[in-house]
Amino acid sequence: GRALVAGETYHLRVSEEAKDVMGCPIATAHRITFEATEADLASPSTTDWELSAPRIGTRAPLIVLLDGPLDHLSLAYRLRVIGPDGVPIPGRITLQAAETRWQFTPNAPWRDATYQLAIDPQLEDLAGNRPGVLFDQPIGTPHKPWTPQLVWSPKPPD
Repeated sequence: GRALVAGETYHLRVSEEAKDVMGCPIATAHRITFEATEADLASPSTTDWELSAPRIGTRAPLIVLLDGPLDHLSLAYRLRVIGPDGVPIPGRITLQAAETRWQFTPNAPWRDATYQLAIDPQLEDLAGNRPGVLFDQPIGTPHKPWTPQLVWSPKPPD
């Protein structure tokens, strides 16, 4: 079964004799107390994401509303906007609403073309679940189907 029980309080203790990644003693003992919550048994579902396409000829952001909070660093590095030529579009990523809203502002205006939002399969939610795969799923368990890219086009100008 699972190592932690929801609602129970646990203490994580690290001895001052423990060593860091470089082999040096950490010198000070640490203790963290936490309460376990229910296990997150849902992997991110790209089919539930909502894309709000910007208008052609603008630098307005592409906005993606996610199906739940995802890992901050994972969101910053594992989603990319790919242009019609198959090359990633340069721009700025902004994360909002507790990592449930991903926003991409391009460096140049959107063209009248088809774009892709490419999703790296290593993208993770806060529990380490990935699209189609749970964090603690036994090895060899089949993955659920998911969409590794979402195809979209900017809206026509007003």
